[in-house]
Amino acid sequence: MNECWHFINNQYGADTGLKDSNMLMFAKDPFESLAREVCQNSIDARAKDSDKPSIVHFKTFKLKTEDVPGIDLLKYNVQNCLDYCKSLNNESEAADLQTMLNLLNQDYLECLRVSDFNTTGLIGVDTNKTDSPFFLLTKGSGSTNKHDGQAGSKGIGKYAAFAVSNLNTVFYSTKTFDSKEGGMGISKLRSAPIKDDDPYLLTTGIGYYALEKNMPIKHPLILDENFKRDTTGTDVFILGVELDELTIEKIVYTVLDSFMYAILKNNVEVEVESYSINKDTLEEYLNIEFLDKVEIGEKAKKALLAQYELLSSDEIPFDTIELPNDYGEIKIKVKLYNPQTNDIVSNQCDIIRHPYMKIKKYAPEIPCLYSAVCVIEDPSVNEMLRKIENPQHTEWEVEQLITDKDTKKRYKGLVRSINKAIKEYISNMAMANIEDTMDLPLASYYIPDLQALSSENNNQLLREKAKISFAQRRSYTESKKPRKKDEKKKSNPKPNGNRRIDNIRFASMYHDSTKVYTLFFDAPCNANNCELKLFACGMGGDRPQLEILSASLNQVPCNIRDNQVVYGFDLKENQEYVLEYKIANDEKLAVEVELDEIR
Repeated sequence: MNECWHFINNQYGADTGLKDSNMLMFAKDPFESLAREVCQNSIDARAKDSDKPSIVHFKTFKLKTEDVPGIDLLKYNVQNCLDYCKSLNNESEAADLQTMLNLLNQDYLECLRVSDFNTTGLIGVDTNKTDSPFFLLTKGSGSTNKHDGQAGSKGIGKYAAFAVSNLNTVFYSTKTFDSKEGGMGISKLRSAPIKDDDPYLLTTGIGYYALEKNMPIKHPLILDENFKRDTTGTDVFILGVELDELTIEKIVYTVLDSFMYAILKNNVEVEVESYSINKDTLEEYLNIEFLDKVEIGEKAKKALLAQYELLSSDEIPFDTIELPNDYGEIKIKVKLYNPQTNDIVSNQCDIIRHPYMKIKKYAPEIPCLYSAVCVIEDPSVNEMLRKIENPQHTEWEVEQLITDKDTKKRYKGLVRSINKAIKEYISNMAMANIEDTMDLPLASYYIPDLQALSSENNNQLLREKAKISFAQRRSYTESKKPRKKDEKKKSNPKPNGNRRIDNIRFASMYHDSTKVYTLFFDAPCNANNCELKLFACGMGGDRPQLEILSASLNQVPCNIRDNQVVYGFDLKENQEYVLEYKIANDEKLAVEVELDEIR
């Protein structure tokens, strides 16, 4: 049986273009997608009952073009596709195919080898059964046999390897735990005529370097002459890869961000060229000097450092939260920050699901500075989330992936329940007892000079056991319309001539013992004869106005009209104010404020 390239015919069916839609899914961040896909596949294939981590290598190498398996037939098919595109005046695909042909006419190709170790290998390489991992990797499309506890879900992630290849060509080689060896090459080109005398019979565009009937080759396909496989695992050889130092560093960053917890738990180790990432070397890369080289934003840097601080800390425990409707449970860990002393706050929750791959971030708007991680190990929750993950494993997409109406409703309910549980948990932490002003990140964030409130009563107030109510802030924003150079900022006028006081920065506390709310704010401008109204927020679409029983501003009793409006007070620009008030509702509420100058 001879091994060669087989470009199968389409049985007079569809004419398939060069731009495969599955490959385009990973076109935005191809190397980052490749890193995520390869690492999660390796963790999924980790040797059973092994206490050793799976190991992944990303290594570049040069390959003599003449040593590419079946090079002459591969070049012939690229040329055939190019000629066909020219006959169709398809200039875009013709240009891409000409680039491929130019690469294949060079003496050497730049390539990337991606190998894993301490894994099971690709089972089925000897049988090619349609439900085997080898078949699904090489010939499956949109199908997978992965189960609960494994990260893969759509069978589309394998296209990430083709997305980084300038030749759309990849070779697979594997050695399984039961000592079976073999491999296959795949090239994703475009449809082109097979015979000159039958212009309507085209190829499908996909070619297999294989035995007859596209069966796997029965020996290893090792294209890197400096590499030899002695243990079980899989090697992916990607042809025509441009990999500069910045791209290498971005792969390192993606591994850190996506698999931080898996690395800390010793589930995986990764080598990217000369970079070796494991639980003992993590801190070498978690520094500003390295992250600056990666060219990521400041928020991304802080988020990565915050994620590590939380996941590596034994001082901050995980709490388990039971989700409603028998969905299952999640685990969450949160840290609150004082912005005056800490600069790595992320204000987001990283959501990680078993086998410890970060899927997405969730950033609820909560009036405190926090970093959080949510780890989902519960098999039932994992199984549901796996079904609604996009192929890139970066988002939950219920609408696109679930069609049945009742099933869609349940899956949406799961997502809402997870988000709500995270938000409420962080909110409750922000409402924890506070005994010192430095333990009040909310107030110090919105009022930078809060400690300057020097009266004995105010200091005692802050030291009194209190609780911060969730979402007790409202910042009015200015119009985004550009102003003329000499035009001054103005607050928004109301239709009756009154002026809405914008750009308020304030924080609120609720005292359990006295049922008193305390509102701290600094005046953004001078204003006379002001009115203040209070509303309950976070109650769905309702925003009822609150009934005010009593109020004082900087310890001076306020006038109250109809138990709803605090009125008749003046404000001075940049002066700090403390409003204490009681409302008729005994429940602790999240409160919004409206402040107007009455003219």
